[in-house]
Amino acid sequence: MAAAKPENLSLVVHGPGDLRLENYPIPEPGPNEVLLRMHSVGICGSDVHYWQHGRIGDFIVKKPMVLGHEASGTVVKVGSWSMCPFTAALPLLTFSSPGDRVAIEPGALREMDEFCKIGRYNLSPSIFFCATPPDDGNLCRFYKHNADFCYKLPDNVTFEEGALIEPLSVGIHACRRAGITLGNKVFVCGAGPIGLVTLIVAKAMGAAQVVVTDLSATRLSKAKEVGADFVLQISKESPKEIASKVEDLLGCKPEAGIYATRAGGTLVLVGLGSEMTTVPLVHAATGRWISRVFRYCNTWPMAISMLASKSVNVKPLVTHRFPLEKALEAFETSRKGLGLKVMLKCDPNDQNP
Repeated sequence: MAAAKPENLSLVVHGPGDLRLENYPIPEPGPNEVLLRMHSVGICGSDVHYWQHGRIGDFIVKKPMVLGHEASGTVVKVGSWSMCPFTAALPLLTFSSPGDRVAIEPGALREMDEFCKIGRYNLSPSIFFCATPPDDGNLCRFYKHNADFCYKLPDNVTFEEGALIEPLSVGIHACRRAGITLGNKVFVCGAGPIGLVTLIVAKAMGAAQVVVTDLSATRLSKAKEVGADFVLQISKESPKEIASKVEDLLGCKPEAGIYATRAGGTLVLVGLGSEMTTVPLVHAATGRWISRVFRYCNTWPMAISMLASKSVNVKPLVTHRFPLEKALEAFETSRKGLGLKVMLKCDPNDQNP
């Protein structure tokens, strides 16, 4: 009797409210690709949004799509390797080998365009991005990916930490755009996963004090746990009233915000909000710089170094863990806001973090 083929259980969204566990074929890695046995995949708000609404802005689920983009796994097979003209004179190098534990950067290049040439490949309109229509994600048992965007994990960095490099990268990119440096005083609005990684990175980059606001006392308690100097629970206060309270906590205006910030400070808008937003530009015009970040770029090496050196600790962000077989329950937990970061374990033979 022939041996049964390994299953590739995958979590697939078919449209608004239609989420299914299905068995997909195991993919074959092509040139410059690796096949991965997935280990840990975090649930992002965008995954939940695609499930609930079938779209995010102009990204619309038009065909079944595998979810998941916060991920780590083990290389099990390497495709053939080709060489670009810039490396043709160099010895052929194998960047990944079977058995390597890796973190996956979900945005991979399809072509060398103008944005790639200036180092801002995250802005490339042709970029492949896991779990962004029409591209499949990696909430599955086996997944293939561009080998250049798989980063080997040091022995002291767990799979779970490797999966958290994706949200950590959002914080790194935001803090870089804000110019966080030694002695800065920073105001973070929102204590969800992205707010907290921004807090963690700001402190690692030398911020002297960070104040975090949120509606939820539970999330603010987590913010204190991971390093916030001050937390402020808000309810019906006006923006100016909140700004005044932030200034009282810090003893001065911070370098980030609009009403709250000092002249010459920076406001960084992280993540997606409403399509149309009202901004008090006249107030913001007094030497304030407003920056909008889209995903991240060139962050994985820094994130891995931070984790390996223990200069950041993202482990407290994970509040719930589920096996892949219980992915529907995990997504319901995330949708209800019962957990901060919900993590799925895709490898049934390895339940270590």
